[in-house]
Amino acid sequence: MRSDLWVRVEPREVDKLEVDCRSRVDLYYGESIRRQVRDICGSLGVSRARVELEDAGALPFTIEARVACALERAGAVPPAPRAPARPR
Repeated sequence: MRSDLWVRVEPREVDKLEVDCRSRVDLYYGESIRRQVRDICGSLGVSRARVELEDAGALPFTIEARVACALERAGAVPPAPRAPARPR
């Protein structure tokens, strides 16, 4: 799929954040993608994880959404608060 991103998160015991990015545009945007992932992890308080990415030209908002979701699903951050259900 074009313009998308696959993310795998592995929580770690060691206080180290590893970002492994494979991208067809790595030469041009690889460091920017890795920096964005580190910033997202930092803003969510994640410092102990290995984040693996396979980029297929994803835009920044897609990267942010996919990484945040993967971090939450892996249990690296607490789930985002949800609005209470409305009574029927």
